[in-house]
Amino acid sequence: MARNVKHTQHLSVSTDLVKHDNGTVTTSFGFLPSTGRHYFRYKRTFMSCERVRETNTLARSGQLWESIVITMLGYNKHKLLDLMEEAKFEAIQSIEGRTIVYSAMGHEWRQFGNPLRQRPVSSIYLPSQVRSRVLNDIEEFLSSQDWYVDHGVPYRRGYLFYGEPGSGKTSFIHALAGAIGYNICVVNLSEKTWTDDRLQYLFANCPDRSILLLEDVDAAFIDRQAEIPRGYTRADAHLLLSYSGLLNALDGVMSSDAQLVFMTTNHKQLLDRLS
Repeated sequence: MARNVKHTQHLSVSTDLVKHDNGTVTTSFGFLPSTGRHYFRYKRTFMSCERVRETNTLARSGQLWESIVITMLGYNKHKLLDLMEEAKFEAIQSIEGRTIVYSAMGHEWRQFGNPLRQRPVSSIYLPSQVRSRVLNDIEEFLSSQDWYVDHGVPYRRGYLFYGEPGSGKTSFIHALAGAIGYNICVVNLSEKTWTDDRLQYLFANCPDRSILLLEDVDAAFIDRQAEIPRGYTRADAHLLLSYSGLLNALDGVMSSDAQLVFMTTNHKQLLDRLS
């Protein structure tokens, strides 16, 4: 749409930070139609685009509420559909071959940084039979939804990766996500402000085609009673994240189907104490 509005004099600036494979960061600037009404021609049809930014903010995220209204002259609605499909195609093309990482912000998922370049599974330093066994198991799960539905089994799959820090657990998950074309939703359970309700809500509302990654799951409940977050008292400790709350989020009535869950830990033996 910005490409079609070439002669507008009311512009806003978009700033993008691009991180390259060698670690360097470059900045690029782009001009977009600013708030207000703009006129353009698409496929020989005159259209107007009104960009409205409200003073209210989205609940929990703090982002400004923004809407776009497109009006056209004529009765051929297919041109509007073509415009939407073209915009959708360009948006998908901009992240093709990359993995989006989402982070939990309040009660919603927000994109964290720029999309990551997909990493080949073969680049992970693991025995080839281990890489193949995990990837084949995931692919078999993704192609077996009908079997789960027919047998009344929840359509979910979970994996636990354990090992020393820096042994490649997260890198392997990143490579697996790229191999199956999924994005990653990262949850750091060591954060002291988690509650059962917030965890269950986020787990049930993950973006489509996303892996749910729970990092350092062994640190979720260690010394939580000793370290009460600011704004809470010891009498409020029952409002914080509990082990049963985590299990309900993963495999309870409110958990969602078609979910791939990965958990990582540096100390597998500590998980036995939680069970």
